[in-house]
Amino acid sequence: MAGGAEDDLLDAAAVAWSARRIATVTARVLPDPPVQRGDDGFEIAIRY
Repeated sequence: MAGGAEDDLLDAAAVAWSARRIATVTARVLPDPPVQRGDDGFEIAIRY
């Protein structure tokens, strides 16, 4: 593959997939519901 490693391509695909699910409000959240907030007030959670 010219210009990038296969694992980089897989990482980019996973990010794009997750971003689409977040944008369409179909993403899952861990933990559900989020129980922590950062100093900025945003939830600390994994979305996929």
